[in-house]
Amino acid sequence: MTSKFLFSVLALNHAFASASPDFLMIGNSYYFTKQFGLSDNRVASSLTASGGKALTQHLQDAQGANGNDKDLRQWLYLDPKPFEWVILQEQSQTPGFYGYSSFTTSLNAAVGLNEMISDVGAKTVFYQTWGRRDGDSRNAWLFPDFSTMQDRLDEGYGRYKAATKNSKLAPVGPAFRIIYDTLIEAEIDPLKSESAFHSLYSSDGSHPSVTGSYLAACVLYSTMTGKDPQGLSYRPSGVSEAQQAMLQNVAAHTVRDAPLVKALIAPTVFAPPDNEVTDAPTNSPVKTSGPSQAPVKTSTPTQTPVETDAPTLAPVKTDDPSHSPVRQPQPVPVAGPSWDKRCDQMVSDSDFESGLESWTAQGAGKIESVSPGYKSDKALASTGRLRYWNGIGLGISRRNYNGCVEAGSKWEVSLQVRLVNPETGKGVSCDRNPTRFTPADKRGSGFCPAVTLYLRDGSWRLGKFTLRDYTSSWNPSEFNELRSVFEFPAGSSQWNADIRNFIIKIDQADYDLEMIVDDFSMKRIG
Repeated sequence: MTSKFLFSVLALNHAFASASPDFLMIGNSYYFTKQFGLSDNRVASSLTASGGKALTQHLQDAQGANGNDKDLRQWLYLDPKPFEWVILQEQSQTPGFYGYSSFTTSLNAAVGLNEMISDVGAKTVFYQTWGRRDGDSRNAWLFPDFSTMQDRLDEGYGRYKAATKNSKLAPVGPAFRIIYDTLIEAEIDPLKSESAFHSLYSSDGSHPSVTGSYLAACVLYSTMTGKDPQGLSYRPSGVSEAQQAMLQNVAAHTVRDAPLVKALIAPTVFAPPDNEVTDAPTNSPVKTSGPSQAPVKTSTPTQTPVETDAPTLAPVKTDDPSHSPVRQPQPVPVAGPSWDKRCDQMVSDSDFESGLESWTAQGAGKIESVSPGYKSDKALASTGRLRYWNGIGLGISRRNYNGCVEAGSKWEVSLQVRLVNPETGKGVSCDRNPTRFTPADKRGSGFCPAVTLYLRDGSWRLGKFTLRDYTSSWNPSEFNELRSVFEFPAGSSQWNADIRNFIIKIDQADYDLEMIVDDFSMKRIG
């Protein structure tokens, strides 16, 4: 068992102080860094970790199959220790390998360890890790950037939780994402060395720095106790007071949905007047190869009720007093929709005549204003794409979709789009109704563009919905209309209908083509 405790253990020891819990951490090098060989006797915390070690190996140790870690077998089987929590962390890439045999093996190990943990009366907490800062170069086809890798890790850890009884997720990776996305919204490149996101990592872009470890500690504290980490007094060397406040607030927002103070992450952009607390973040996973083209903060529309007053019907006067007043036929009042009027149009800045507003490049490439548009002067172009999943994105702020995005609600999504060969400037044909789709094919297989909706439910599980319904055959010389109806999924054991994160992407066309988009609309119809 290594003596190099995760830095967050020390922070947790100080945070728990009077509560004196007992917990065991099972994982690998993400639990410790070379510069911290720390211990503390405030709580009975224990660690078993070594570089790159997987849950399968830990399970074998606990079962006595290989005899490498006698402490773990002692703690969970031979002479169980009264742990309150056991924290499990898988090798940093494996949770994103779902669909492959290595993930199935990992999932079975998670189930086996959870059963042993339950048998000793403890509770399992899965330490939901973070994507690598620049993606995973060895698996670039699967993890091309931080956002894509984080998506897959979140899905994998969600599957661990679904397969294990009475377990919890400690959403450390999603907390990293909150900082990343907020910087994107502020038009700050999160990959720049001075950014709050970059500071979460050590020099290898994979393991956590002192800052990242402290954020992990705050997330673990809040997950295991249900308490707000904001106001915890302990601050490690190397973390400033401003960073401490920011990291505690991000952890509280991620775990408890506390208001996110964006000004703590990007003070030069989001500094609110009179210490006003900002709303929930626009979560838009984006990685750019150059300076980020990011959403511009927009004002929130005023929520007003829909007025549907019927006209007053009065008697008609006649010259003959012998007649009673004659009542005109009464028109039947037309009922307005049951939702707020602002829900009729989710995206209002979509004709691109006044700029690109809150749209941003997704993945490699850039977006720019071009002429002409569809029956207008301007449109939006996605250029310099390197993969079929690179394209155009829009993060919908939670404050804009609250009361609108409801389980079972129906929406009409539409846009005008064309494809252009950048070398010739001529329009290109594509397949509107592909019968196959190979994710390993980075080019795109000749498909027409699609609108993809990325939803994260209340448990941070990812739902991905692709819309590619065109109203007519594709005309390479003109704009083409995509029009689809989408229904938000109802709640179930596998889906928490409380949407935490909502992103719109326009992508999936061949990467060496430019996508020209105009008149995007997402309108509630039922």
